[in-house]
Amino acid sequence: MGSRKHTKESIIRALKALAEKLGKDTLSEKDVVQGLGGNLGLSSIRYSFGSFGNAARAAGLKVRAPGEHLRARGNILADDDLFSSLLQMESRLGHIPGAGECNAYGKYSVRPFTKRFGAWPNVLQHYRKWKVDNMQTPSSGNIQSDSDNTEPIPSKPIHQGSKFKGRPPVIYGEPIDFRGLRNAPTNEMGVVYLFAMVSRELGFMINAIGSAFPDCEGTYLYDAKQNQWAAARIEFEFVASNFKAHGHDPDQCDFIVCWKNDWLDCPVTVIELSKEILKLPSR
Repeated sequence: MGSRKHTKESIIRALKALAEKLGKDTLSEKDVVQGLGGNLGLSSIRYSFGSFGNAARAAGLKVRAPGEHLRARGNILADDDLFSSLLQMESRLGHIPGAGECNAYGKYSVRPFTKRFGAWPNVLQHYRKWKVDNMQTPSSGNIQSDSDNTEPIPSKPIHQGSKFKGRPPVIYGEPIDFRGLRNAPTNEMGVVYLFAMVSRELGFMINAIGSAFPDCEGTYLYDAKQNQWAAARIEFEFVASNFKAHGHDPDQCDFIVCWKNDWLDCPVTVIELSKEILKLPSR
């Protein structure tokens, strides 16, 4: 599996050690910047925990956000404030907003997002991880503006249902801007392409890919300490439940690689790429 310089455990140890050094039971982001500086950055903390507050709580500390007296007057935004506004916009739009949509319809412009997290693809990577860490999902059926601070969103996409001069439109998945893939997979072939991009980082080596069940044969890293690899029979599906719908035999397959896992009691190990790519660099 791919590794990062900082793990959740090492971050928690660093925060506890800093709090003990300062003699505090609460830390602010400023404390971390000044106390840990080049050893541990806020971006690494946010990447691993979704927000600084989550990391502090995991370390058993109280949370004192920077400039809290100013935040009460609305001058400083917490990560949760920013990402909650994206979640509301995603609920209204029906998809994760792009930078232009954020400027047009959002409660906040792209500026506070990009100032804190960098380019928009990095913002979306942090946003998706925040949703997973905080178990947040967008609501559906409400595509009108719910705040006086946001512009109204059209009741339906402008060209929805249009024939485009006699041909149906080409449909893309949600924008993910993951390396060379601009949009999320919408079918099994998209899953194959994405898996090919990240298979090594997920601990797989591929021997062959074909059209007969199972789709792929290879090996996976069974024991990292001893560098031992085991045989892997892999079936690609857009959603995991398609494995059952296609009548495949679970005893003849070791892994299902899919974009979304919608099969809670699946008897085969599932690699859900929509979650796995959140753990990997987007560039």
